[in-house]
Amino acid sequence: MKGLPIACFCAIVAAAPAPAQAPPKAPEYDVAAEVTVRGEVTDIHESKVATDHPGLHLILKNEEETVEIHACPVRFLSELEFTIAIGDKLVVVGSRPRKGAVIVAREITKGQLSLILRDKKGVPNWLPR
Repeated sequence: MKGLPIACFCAIVAAAPAPAQAPPKAPEYDVAAEVTVRGEVTDIHESKVATDHPGLHLILKNEEETVEIHACPVRFLSELEFTIAIGDKLVVVGSRPRKGAVIVAREITKGQLSLILRDKKGVPNWLPR
């Protein structure tokens, strides 16, 4: 009979949900890791996760790789009347910390139009100054 309370406690502990892990934090802008990539937009989605640069995310594909671009809040893009659609060919200047698959955009160029999202230090232009 002594084993029963321990067995019940073990069953309760085993059934308890594991503590939730925080989602990985999006990379910060690192001027030393600035790159330029060219490619075609294959997907567009809006992230609403606070730790994942909330806003417009693009998937950009070229002959060598596919990368995710963290751009800016969707409202900022629409206020400037700069549209991005699947199939658009873009040039993106941004930070690629640890040579990862995510680039935090500083500037996006489509054709002859360039949208400056961040200053040279990586500070977002949509924030009040």
